[in-house]
Amino acid sequence: MTDEPRGITPRRPLPPELRAQLRAEFDEATTRKRKLSTPALAAAAAVALLAGTVFVLRQTPDPSTATTAAYDPAVAKVALDRCWSAVRTRNATARFPDRSLWTPVFTVGDSQLGVVAARADGKPLFCQTTPTTATVSDPATAALFSREGVVAGEADDQVALTVATPVGSTTVHPELRDHLFVALTSTNLTGARITAGPPDGPQRTLTPASPAIAFRDHPDGPFADRTSPEGIALGDCLSRAAKPVVDPDSYEPGAFVTYPGGRFSIGRGPFTVVFCRWGEQRGDASVETLVLGGVPALFNRSTDLGNGLRVLTGQLTEAVATLDVGFGDGPLLPASVARRTFAILVPADVDGSTLVRTVARGPGGEVVFENEWPFDS
Repeated sequence: MTDEPRGITPRRPLPPELRAQLRAEFDEATTRKRKLSTPALAAAAAVALLAGTVFVLRQTPDPSTATTAAYDPAVAKVALDRCWSAVRTRNATARFPDRSLWTPVFTVGDSQLGVVAARADGKPLFCQTTPTTATVSDPATAALFSREGVVAGEADDQVALTVATPVGSTTVHPELRDHLFVALTSTNLTGARITAGPPDGPQRTLTPASPAIAFRDHPDGPFADRTSPEGIALGDCLSRAAKPVVDPDSYEPGAFVTYPGGRFSIGRGPFTVVFCRWGEQRGDASVETLVLGGVPALFNRSTDLGNGLRVLTGQLTEAVATLDVGFGDGPLLPASVARRTFAILVPADVDGSTLVRTVARGPGGEVVFENEWPFDS
């Protein structure tokens, strides 16, 4: 039997009562008002408990996988009422037919990202809602291009939509009814070339335009900081993310690190946390549920940054003020810690068998957590 390294808590299984508490808190978190999509929740259920540290592996909610409803009258009414309220709040009623003349045609999406295709006094109108925002198309353009990747407009027949960006292209087949179409492209439309037309026919280029109204009608807090260096870094990353993040204004900047060719930023929202990296041409963002349970730290698997670089990230409780991380025989190094998140670059020579050592301290320097585990656990 080998001796445990000095100052490191021996590896041991979680007590049954703590394990039960963590699972109960996780179940409660996933039923809160602001839910993630079903695929993300399914992935979030894969929880491994190792030596007192929770490792949670999740996927990014993908708007392109949202369920499509033919027409839900209750959903349509609530959404259109929100969009009309946004129009009134922005004093833009002169530009729109009265709400009594808005007639829904069909609904697409879910509670995280939903769109109502409608006609307002016979003219096309598109109303997009998220948990915190209401977005309305411009009556003058009869089309919607949103920061969440929604493309909507008019079409005479079946239509295929191709969105080309500097890193690739994707083709989607929108929902089409009564000569109106809606596509949840799951693609950042900034700088994209969008073409539409019959699946086997000539294509026309669509020119993206800003919505008439984009209003944060159900705020889940104040607008997040986007003026500090951390806030600017997170805002830039989210705006460049290849797959848009719903409600990006909700995320306060957390820990971030720089590396040759890019930055890695973490944002913390009321119920979720976003991990975002960006370089010269693209950004990638993934969203997770906030789940900590009764332990001070939650560690994610490392994220590949390219060129042999990786970053280890995770969430912390309020009790943790600083986090030091060591890899193998290397020294303990300070991680970037902010708003109960952390990030640290992983040395290039770390492999699956390398031991990761962590020491978390409170505001007064007291140790509140320490542990070690193989890097590939």
